[in-house]
Amino acid sequence: MTPAHERLAFVCAAALVSACRPDGDIEMHRVRSAVREYNRALQRAQFNGRPELLADAATDNELDRVATLIGALSGSGAVLDARQESSRVEAVTIAPPAAAELTTRETWWYRRVDRATGEVRLAPQRVHYRIRYHLVKLDGRWRVDRLDNLETREQPSS
Repeated sequence: MTPAHERLAFVCAAALVSACRPDGDIEMHRVRSAVREYNRALQRAQFNGRPELLADAATDNELDRVATLIGALSGSGAVLDARQESSRVEAVTIAPPAAAELTTRETWWYRRVDRATGEVRLAPQRVHYRIRYHLVKLDGRWRVDRLDNLETREQPSS
């Protein structure tokens, strides 16, 4: 094979590989990233007692739901120290042009902390979930609109 033929074969192979990655794969990646961003923002919002920290990752619908939960904790003088320990995606479904669902199995670690003293009010616990996230695309970005808790299993943690 001549160098010119080798270059042509390489260009053809690269084009074929690119063609095998449809736009759907890119959108699936964006949906997964949006859920990861949402969960990171959720942890910050809960610990700081500031639901507005979710504004870039969630719709107003989800922001209102989380604000209610944070408000209830804040009213008692507590914040939630939450950490996502693991997350495994089970399924991603995209309904063009602007809706998606992502189902995961996740493990979270929680403890309630007194806002003023930093003392732990409720012993830490580990919770395993199966969650379906419902996302919508707004202004070109995927955002969590609501979620369904499909399964919950709690276990004490040390």
